Amino acid sequence: MDTLIVTFFVQVPDRPAAVAWYRDMLDLAHTRADDYGDEFRLTDSANLRLTAIPGYEPSPHPCVAGQVPDLT
Repeated sequence: MDTLIVTFFVQVPDRPAAVAWYRDMLDLAHTRADDYGDEFRLTDSANLRLTAIPGYEPSPHPCVAGQVPDLT
């Protein structure tokens, strides 16, 4: 059986700031960038894809939830 790879899409208003945050604060491996967005490896079977939408305002409801160590 082939391995299923899931990609979670997250819209962001500021692409460079979002890339820096996911890469530097969460220490995710930045695996791909193209004209439409950036991709990070979450696990061997899951990726996170950032899509820049100028003027986008995030919803108060999460699209993906997870536990991370204290970032402070």
